[in-house]
Amino acid sequence: MIRKNRLTFFILLAVLRSQYIPNNLFIYNKNEILFDSGKNWINNTIFGSLSFQQLVEQPSDGFSHNNRTTVIGLNFNQKSAFEIFGFQNVMHNNFYFYLYPRIVSDPNGFQAYSGIPRDIKRSGFNSGETHLSGIGFQNENILFQIGRGSENWAAGNDIELVLSYDSPPYDYFKFQYIYQNAKFIYFHGFLENKNNYNRYITGRGIELTNKESMIIGFSEIVIYSGLNRPIDIGYMNPISTHLEIELNNRQNTLGTENGNAVWQISIDNLIGEKFRLSNNLIIDELVLDQIELDSGKVNGVGWSSRIAYNFSIDEKIFILFGSMSSIGTHTFRHGDGYNNFVQRNYPIGWEYGSDGYEYKIGCNYFNSNNLIIKTEIGNRFIGSNSVLKNHYDEYTNDYGSMPFPSGSIDKTFFVNTYFQWNYNPSTTLILDLNYNINSIHNNQLFVQIGMTINLLKKNE
Repeated sequence: MIRKNRLTFFILLAVLRSQYIPNNLFIYNKNEILFDSGKNWINNTIFGSLSFQQLVEQPSDGFSHNNRTTVIGLNFNQKSAFEIFGFQNVMHNNFYFYLYPRIVSDPNGFQAYSGIPRDIKRSGFNSGETHLSGIGFQNENILFQIGRGSENWAAGNDIELVLSYDSPPYDYFKFQYIYQNAKFIYFHGFLENKNNYNRYITGRGIELTNKESMIIGFSEIVIYSGLNRPIDIGYMNPISTHLEIELNNRQNTLGTENGNAVWQISIDNLIGEKFRLSNNLIIDELVLDQIELDSGKVNGVGWSSRIAYNFSIDEKIFILFGSMSSIGTHTFRHGDGYNNFVQRNYPIGWEYGSDGYEYKIGCNYFNSNNLIIKTEIGNRFIGSNSVLKNHYDEYTNDYGSMPFPSGSIDKTFFVNTYFQWNYNPSTTLILDLNYNINSIHNNQLFVQIGMTINLLKKNE
């Protein structure tokens, strides 16, 4: 989750090959706009974002190549908090490893940071963590990776619901298999130990695509937990489901209250040459039994939708878009609070949690060379029952009907503008402006400036 209360100047040097591209890099934002314009759809996917690996031209004799890139970086904000980090990625043939450590003077001042602060400071720093690290293997059909990071599963840009890169990172392994127009993906990881309760996450999904205009994905994401609970072999079966495991007593902690799943259906579609329509539907609780209906139990669902219109002129790409995201009052909150879809006091999906909705319109511009401009305006309404607040509390009212959003509603009108300019082949300048009018907090203007520099990049 982005902590917006800062003015940040940073020098970022980007490296990555088989890992996903960081969302503050020019190439990431460029390809999001290209997807909206209908280009490069062979690389579009619901399960994760574009990777550098997909952008490398492969040699005629196979998937092998050697690559090395190095990163260092500095973040500084208006409260005099600062961060130093580095990133090293090496790829040799089909194998790769990557490392991204961070140290900060204020753990609350930087994006997606979850390190624990220490009582003492050394050279001004009081916290550090490894944000990304791991090793992997990838060829045309198979990917296997073990390390630290986070997943981002959704159709469309910036309308994630269940899994998002705004989440603090976690340790996990991932397996992916691609055969013709189908992709299967599975991951299993450890979130945290909370009050001696071990919390785990696992997900599996299948994606079908024609590689030109249509992608459909079905996925299941599970969080399971228990007092001193070890990793569950039952959930390590990638070709299985949460319900089948629980109802047949195939887990190491019996019962139906020790794990909860969310199912997601996603569709990304190009309509003609001008429109892109992206939709995601999640189901946390689906009421089917008459007993539950009679008791007043309601469905726990959420959805997001985005439409983009391309009106490019002379190779300059203009994208008009509108989107809406809505997540129910009880969604992501469960009878056992340790199964809520949170980690280290932050949501693992939509950065505002649940029990709320947001709508916005905007325009993105890319001059097909070195300049990107994004602007959006919208409203957000978040209720008192969001997992953004009281993260590990159980749901209330026995999953019965409640107002939506519930309780005291946090209303925000926002205007965001983002500029990214490639000053030269190795240096990119960034300006991010955000203005919020909030019903509870004071109105706030946020300004972020930045620079990215690629120091070392070697292809062999």
